[in-house]
Amino acid sequence: MEIDGELCSRCEPMFSTLENLTNLKYRHGSQGYRHYKRRELMESASKGCKLCKILWSETRSSWRDGNDQQLLFRAHSDYFVTHEQSGYDMHPFFNAGKDLFINLSLLSANDGHERYITTFILITAADNSAAKYIEARPIPNDLSDRQTQSQIQTWLRDCQENHQCSEEMAVPKLPTRVLDLSNSKSQPRLHISATNERSHYACLSYCWGGPQEVLTTKANLHEYAKRLPVDRLPKTLQDAISVSKTLGLRFLWIDALCIIQNSDEDKAVEINKMGSIYRDATVTIFAASASRVGDGFLQHRSSDEGGVLLPFYVSDSSQGTVTLLLQESPYTPNEPLDSRAWVVQETLLSRRRLIYGTKELLWKCQEDDYQTVTVSPRSYDMLVTSLPGDIFSPIQDSLVKRQKETDIPRAQSWSIIVKNFTSRGMTNREDRLPAIGGVAAELQKLWKDEYIIGTWRSTLAKHLMWYRLKSHPSASLPRPVEYRSPT
Repeated sequence: MEIDGELCSRCEPMFSTLENLTNLKYRHGSQGYRHYKRRELMESASKGCKLCKILWSETRSSWRDGNDQQLLFRAHSDYFVTHEQSGYDMHPFFNAGKDLFINLSLLSANDGHERYITTFILITAADNSAAKYIEARPIPNDLSDRQTQSQIQTWLRDCQENHQCSEEMAVPKLPTRVLDLSNSKSQPRLHISATNERSHYACLSYCWGGPQEVLTTKANLHEYAKRLPVDRLPKTLQDAISVSKTLGLRFLWIDALCIIQNSDEDKAVEINKMGSIYRDATVTIFAASASRVGDGFLQHRSSDEGGVLLPFYVSDSSQGTVTLLLQESPYTPNEPLDSRAWVVQETLLSRRRLIYGTKELLWKCQEDDYQTVTVSPRSYDMLVTSLPGDIFSPIQDSLVKRQKETDIPRAQSWSIIVKNFTSRGMTNREDRLPAIGGVAAELQKLWKDEYIIGTWRSTLAKHLMWYRLKSHPSASLPRPVEYRSPT
């Protein structure tokens, strides 16, 4: 790849010499890499330097009066070792690891104070000579390639073999109906589960986005039990079948095919089971990026992450390239799937989540933090606080038990769940109670409390102290004609 042509004399050499890398590496006494002062940065950005434009955008409101401040870069890693410890490799970034990040600060010439501004990360391709020292890779744009398939298999295997979230999980009882994907030579079929039949299975969480052409009905139930019309299935369902096979799972549950859609009786029974269906699944596949069932979620992602391509010193006789990327603000869920109220329950109850987002693929189990295929410029830590997603994990279970002398933690948790749930859309308003009922049933066992139509006996007084948000219209809102909950 060619180095970005519009780079100034301070940006281009930042990573290209042994001296600069040595200065960048954060340790006691290191001076960092000193960049421009305010006036110089403005001039360089106006002349077209690509990185200076980014730096000016990030720091424009942070400069104090005068010209005594200077931009300062420092490279940080928990795994940096000294030259003496490395023994055979004297490169400053030897053993930097995947957690390498570059902090940008403003350095005051008056008192030497460093004021943090933002963070960058470095990535490079696996076949680049810089890959010897920079472990972070570009986000895969093909979510069905061999690397990604291998990674999701590793995530599942590692969780099943090593995590507490697998210890109490016996082989689950199969739902009433599941897709049987076992025979690769013939088309999948609808499997009618025997009483107490047990096996591992996957679930799909997705947006319908309108009517579906292929649905299980009373008329085609027996036909689908012999063979499903895979070539007519919408792309999202086809992709889910592909992922399930990659994970080595024979069975897959999808609502459109596993519930008889023109039977009110069957829908009532199966909808009330959906909480346990997602809770017991080996993994739930979240088609987060697809707003309609026909969209699919394995299509190529954009490979343009932005950033600036810079030369990188490998040795006196070798030079590679790296891309310097701004680390994005903590991620806020805003995928098409996040608009569905049902997804709150599916998220909270699923033991393992494989999330195919617009930008990249995420893995989350009840013990691990969010995992990405490669080091990501996005931070997913805040997803944990946007919804108490680990509330049913064995670790969180013990925490809740230690806190049972006070109702505040559970009151806060339930308020967060209800606020998140009621802010999302629901096609059928009569589904509002069953769409959160699975979570309530599990919390009732965990908290040993009584669920009272949208709230809890132990926190009833607190949860009746509600008010209407100011963002709502000031006029009185009409009372719903049909009963609905939570309150």
